[in-house]
Amino acid sequence: MSLCTRSKESREDGYTMVENAFVDAFMPQCDPTALKVYLYGLYLCSDPLSQDNSLSHVCDALALSQQEVTQAFGYWADRGLLDIVGYDPLQIRYRSARTATAVRHYKKEKFADFNAQLEALFPSVVFANPNQYLPYYDFIEESKIKPEVMLMIIRYCVNTKGEKIRPNYVLAVARNWVSEGVRTLEDVEARIRQMELASEALRSVAAAVGKKSELTLEDKQYYLKWTDNWGFGLDSVLTAAKQCKNKGGFARLDALLDEYFRNNCLSPVDIERYAQSKRRMRDCAAQIVKRLGLWYDSLDFVVEKYVAPWTSKGFDADALCLIAEYCFTNSIRTLEGMQSAVQKFYKHGCMSVAAIQEHLGDLVRVDRMIRDLLEQSGCARNVTAQDRTLYATWTNDWGFATDALLYAARQEQGKPFAFNRMHRYLGRCHAAGAHTVEQMQRVPQQEATAPKSDFNNHDRKYTKEDLSAFFNDFDSLDKIEV
Repeated sequence: MSLCTRSKESREDGYTMVENAFVDAFMPQCDPTALKVYLYGLYLCSDPLSQDNSLSHVCDALALSQQEVTQAFGYWADRGLLDIVGYDPLQIRYRSARTATAVRHYKKEKFADFNAQLEALFPSVVFANPNQYLPYYDFIEESKIKPEVMLMIIRYCVNTKGEKIRPNYVLAVARNWVSEGVRTLEDVEARIRQMELASEALRSVAAAVGKKSELTLEDKQYYLKWTDNWGFGLDSVLTAAKQCKNKGGFARLDALLDEYFRNNCLSPVDIERYAQSKRRMRDCAAQIVKRLGLWYDSLDFVVEKYVAPWTSKGFDADALCLIAEYCFTNSIRTLEGMQSAVQKFYKHGCMSVAAIQEHLGDLVRVDRMIRDLLEQSGCARNVTAQDRTLYATWTNDWGFATDALLYAARQEQGKPFAFNRMHRYLGRCHAAGAHTVEQMQRVPQQEATAPKSDFNNHDRKYTKEDLSAFFNDFDSLDKIEV
């Protein structure tokens, strides 16, 4: 056992240092999975004795298989960033990124023609170090494309951005094209034609978003994604572009079209309707927040988490604003608190102002009636939830009218626990089928006490069949508190 160790909290509160050499030379070209494995392994190096420092934990933490994790470590071993000390069990030793050199070697003759044509594309660049070729070699080997395909992609990038372009940029374009099925010379030629055809349409989109600088390769990539991958027409793209003029350029337009694509709004009409609906929901969210006495930097969260689900259930904006007002009046000052109120109204089918007002009016009338009953029975207190439950039982379940309830209340006036006595009296009346005042007058106010001998009488036994009429009816009853 080690003399000194670090607690889990100490490790989590610390930092994982990543060398600048790694960020500059290795990270831009690497696969995202390989990057996650490298960084997580580097994080685990800070506490080598931790129980989490295992292959199984890495797999669980990153949701990867053991084969994927092992392959990722192999990727970095090929580039000299770490050593695989053992495979059973897997043991990794990290090396300095500053001094790392790729151990993958290529025969000079294999890429001789590629090197010559590459140098011709960059006449002002001196390729004095063979490592300058390695990123291109690695990508060709990993993607299984031909060197001439890579050269055509490089040539297009140079023609578009000039020979000062960095390899990282070229490889990002190549990786994107290959992932979309561009693998042969014919594929590259077709993609370039697409890019050129998109330029004219893209200029109109650039004007719509207020972009005044020159169109870039990234802009063209955006446009092809919107039109070829997502299925938007130019008219739809222009409709969305007008909504974000001078508000973030193509990156903002891309996020907006992504939202429309996820909500299946592809035509200009659908886009306009969705945008109008979203504006109404934002206005509604602003009114709700104001009525609750809250403030948010951005209303996007309020719309997504609360307003959109509420409106999808059928609530209109006026109804939601009214609920917010009532919540504030009742000292409910959070959106979660309002959520509970909305759910209660939804349960009763109250999704408009008229329905909410009518429901609340019914509740107020019930409370007034209960207060009258309390007064008639001599109980000087406020109405409680238990009183409302009893009242619902008397009226909805047992069928007593108002005059019958007032009669029952007067019979118990001035007596201890008058309201509870009234409930028992109404129960006896209901059991006797007496629901009018005239019928109730024939029911004794005091429950008859059975003789002691009857209480202890064991002669009468009830069978399971006899009791089934009572017990089997439990499922049809709501829970009633008495």
